[in-house]
Amino acid sequence: MVSSPSPYRRVLRYLPRYRVALVAGLACVLASRVLLVYAPLLLRRALDALQDGGTDTVERVVWIALAFLGVSLVAGVFTWAQRLLLVGTSRRVERDLKRDLFAHVESLPSSFFDQTRTGDLLARLTSDVEAVRFIVGPGPMYVMGTVVLLPLALVAMTGISTPVS
Repeated sequence: MVSSPSPYRRVLRYLPRYRVALVAGLACVLASRVLLVYAPLLLRRALDALQDGGTDTVERVVWIALAFLGVSLVAGVFTWAQRLLLVGTSRRVERDLKRDLFAHVESLPSSFFDQTRTGDLLARLTSDVEAVRFIVGPGPMYVMGTVVLLPLALVAMTGISTPVS
C-alpha cells in the first residue's frame, strides 16, 4: 500500500519557488526588530547628553534626534518590506494552492459530489486554504518577530538600566 504524502509535505512543495522572498522577508523581520530595540538606546544617549551638559549639548542632542528619526524610518521600511514579502508570498502560495485544488475538484467524478456535502467541500476550499496561508506568511513573521524581540529587548533593558561609564 502506497501512503500519500502528509499535508505538511504537500504544502512545502509550494515554497521552493518563493524561497528568496521568504528568506528576504524573514531577514527584514530580524532587521526591523534590531532597529526597534536600538531606538530607545538612542533616547538614552540624548538624555545622558542633556544631563552631562557641556558646550556641545544641543549639537549632540540634534544629531542623536536625527539618528533616532533615521533608525525609526529604516525600521519602518523593513517592517513594510517584511509584510510585502511574507504576506505577499503567502497570498501567492494561497493562489497556487487554490488553483491546484480547483483543477483537482474539476477532475473528480460526479459521484463524488453526490456523496460529499457542499459545506464540507467549501470549508476545504476556503478556510483550510486560509489556514495554510497564515502558516506560510503571517505566522512565521509573528513568531520570528517575537522570538527575536524578546532577547534583544532584555539585553537593551539591561543596557539602559546599567550605568554607562
